[in-house]
Amino acid sequence: MEERRLAAIMFTDIVGYTAMIQRDEIKALALLEEHRQLLRGLFLQFGGREIETTGDGFLIEFTSAVAGVECALQIQKKLNERNTTASPEAQIRLRIGLHVGDVMVQHNRPIGDVLNIASRIEQLAEPNGICISEDVARQIHNKVEATLISLGRPELKNVQVPLEIYRVAPLGAGATRHENKLFAPNPKSIVVLPFVNLSPDPENEYFSDGLTDDIITHLSRLSDLKVISRTSAMQYKKTSKSAREIGRELGVTTILEGSVRRAGTRVRTTAQLIHAHTDVHLWAETYDRDLTDIFAIQSDVAHQIATALQATILPAEQKRLERKPTQNLEAYHFYLHGRYFFEKRTPEGLRKALEFFERAIEQDPRYALAYSGIADSYDMLSNYGVMPSKEAFAKAKIAAQRALDLDESLAEAHASLAVIKSDYEWDWEGAEREFKRAIELKPGYARARQWYAIHLAILGRHQEALHEIKRALELDPLALTINVNAGVCAFLRHDYDEAIQVLCKTVELDKTFAPAPLYLTWAYSQKKMYDEAVAQSLAYSALGGEKSEALHSLTEAYRASGWEGFLRKRIEFLTQKEESRIERPVLVAGTYAQLADRDQAFYWLERAYEQRDSTLVYIKTHPAFDSMRSDARFTELLKKIGLEK
Repeated sequence: MEERRLAAIMFTDIVGYTAMIQRDEIKALALLEEHRQLLRGLFLQFGGREIETTGDGFLIEFTSAVAGVECALQIQKKLNERNTTASPEAQIRLRIGLHVGDVMVQHNRPIGDVLNIASRIEQLAEPNGICISEDVARQIHNKVEATLISLGRPELKNVQVPLEIYRVAPLGAGATRHENKLFAPNPKSIVVLPFVNLSPDPENEYFSDGLTDDIITHLSRLSDLKVISRTSAMQYKKTSKSAREIGRELGVTTILEGSVRRAGTRVRTTAQLIHAHTDVHLWAETYDRDLTDIFAIQSDVAHQIATALQATILPAEQKRLERKPTQNLEAYHFYLHGRYFFEKRTPEGLRKALEFFERAIEQDPRYALAYSGIADSYDMLSNYGVMPSKEAFAKAKIAAQRALDLDESLAEAHASLAVIKSDYEWDWEGAEREFKRAIELKPGYARARQWYAIHLAILGRHQEALHEIKRALELDPLALTINVNAGVCAFLRHDYDEAIQVLCKTVELDKTFAPAPLYLTWAYSQKKMYDEAVAQSLAYSALGGEKSEALHSLTEAYRASGWEGFLRKRIEFLTQKEESRIERPVLVAGTYAQLADRDQAFYWLERAYEQRDSTLVYIKTHPAFDSMRSDARFTELLKKIGLEK
């Protein structure tokens, strides 16, 4: 069976070495040997493993991107010191390139795209220069004292997915600190802040929030714009932060703010577009219209913003901007109520959302967006463990398919159907088609991109997953689910340090968001940091409503019998029958796998298969099951869910 691992790959070569050989072969060979001795000592110092020499260069594997970049900077420093006292013809100048990713290992040698990409990146470096990929840049964030200068996304031979490339230099050498350079603001980027509800009735807040959502949705359909998604935008509701602060935090150049006053059948909407860094007003308008014109207002605002930012609107995008989702205002109001409760992301909120989406359909049976809302609500009820997967996904599929029958261009419904096809039907090719269609229709749809990233990570396509989750984070940097899924993607590619860093950041954003401590438990346990793993497991249990007596008994089990005792007590609680809790057999199986009890792990995996547990799809790349991969039963199970041929 093939072995895979995460590795940081470095390529080096001496600038102009061929010319050196032609001038004086003996001196050139002496310089080559001197350079090899110097570099080999530094490789050892930073834990680098020499894979091979490539004539006048090296191919080196590091266990982390941080070690690779720190080594590269030290090489650069040592050679610069050496060259200050050397004659021009005796100087040793290197190019260094680094990339990080999942590699396949044959005969203890890494192979695959990561090496090809690293070699292409090395060729972009200047003499005495270091270049790294965006993946390396993310992993060294706040860990390496260095200046990063973006070189954009140059074309790399035989590399299909565009990558941003950075030049690396010691801190202070020509740019601001690393963290300010990762995402340079795009001039065609915008955040729509929550419109202020100025209506006499505070209950109309659902309407102002809904108008904000719809404008974001309209703008997200324009491929020429970067639009921050709703979740991050809503963090600035009633904020006292300046436009400059918001622009810097979200990495955008412009901000749209406004207000809504609704009285009877009349609605007054104000909107103004502001340059985030200069506070200059680029455009402003007041709409005093009848409520029946609300869709025309949304479309006009989108057009005005596109014009102000000189963004191109493609013909297909123009048609989607002009299309009204419904002619029935009562249905629209019910739909807005549904979205309002959906975004609360609680079981009770999801049930209320379903109620309002269904009332919207009663008013307008051809309201495609309302059907898509129903599909997403059922999907979330399954994910939260309050509805069995079989029941939830069956209902979700009916709703998503109905939405597409009514409107094939509805990105939200394509994304909903994609999740159903991957998590429940295990139709991986069909899911991929739906994800790609959703992103094609709505390039700024962060939720579709994060779901697609998880789909790719489940399949072991980690580089593509990293690209999609990064794009989702750019569009919605404060979304808890996207931040957690960024951690999940790192965990599934066995990069536990990155997973812990991202998930801890998510906990800082919201300590009540249960998925973060769940995956932190897994990540810490893989690093054998059991004290930390237990603390996160207890936090997860507490957020799930576990009683204090149960938490105390788990703590006592750990004190008495260590990690193994804790896991056995954890299983005891997980397998208790409670009418209010839907069993998650994959979680039980993973716990047994950590105890090296394969038979019990397989028993629970089979239960997961029978129940169509949506989390079963994670087992192909989930590290908890690494010890079981050589078992024929594991291969057979992967075949049954379409993850192995």
